[in-house]
Amino acid sequence: SGIANQVYNHALVGTLTLYEVTVILPLSVAAGGLGGVIARSTLTGQETLYRVSQAIGEASDLQGIVDAIGEQLADPQVSHVALWQNASGEEEGSMEISLLAVWMPSVARVWGSGVWRPGLRLDGSQVPALGSLRQRSPVVLRVSRLPASERAVWEHQGIRSVVLLPLITFSGVQDGLLMIASRRIYGFSRVRLRTYLTIGAQVALVLENLHLIEQAQQAGVSSERQRLARDIHDSLAQGFTSIVMKLEAADARIPSDLD
Repeated sequence: SGIANQVYNHALVGTLTLYEVTVILPLSVAAGGLGGVIARSTLTGQETLYRVSQAIGEASDLQGIVDAIGEQLADPQVSHVALWQNASGEEEGSMEISLLAVWMPSVARVWGSGVWRPGLRLDGSQVPALGSLRQRSPVVLRVSRLPASERAVWEHQGIRSVVLLPLITFSGVQDGLLMIASRRIYGFSRVRLRTYLTIGAQVALVLENLHLIEQAQQAGVSSERQRLARDIHDSLAQGFTSIVMKLEAADARIPSDLD
């Protein structure tokens, strides 16, 4: 806008040159158009991130979380959005993960190719790259660069690149793993990776909230059971005391010479 304004001022005072008309003005217009395209793309990405964040926040279970990511954020080449649980604990040793929930495109479900089911387990012997998750940092795997044995595990599922995002709670506990897999060799741009990092942080927060809700529900059930136990105990004690007193009163009023 500034360059175009300068050219316009030169035209008003009669000092406009051929160079400004043929070079500077077209370049300024092209730069403005490019800026508009970039701004529109950025705004679209922010709106998409807002929608998926809202959908994740409204999810009431684990399947709802991965469905929100897959339906709102995944591109056509994404083959899996999976939520895994750290099944190996915090102790040293081979990393093992267990599948909790997974989203796949409808085409993959119809074909039955590369279909994962909750309960599926992977460990460090099958996927050595899982060992790097002990450092609690995101891992991007390009399947073509992996050893043959490990590459076969991913290629069997039609996966050519994958992002592994450890889910760390505020207390510092690795609560799970978010996995986004793609059929592309270069499946994730830097912008897309930053978006997934943001989503991973929110998923970790939602999981922690779900755990807290579950603990609160369990605490409520336990409290209600204790209350019922006290009520039952008190009512039975009162009933037995009344029975004993009536029996003693009846016994005192019965003549002692009766059989």
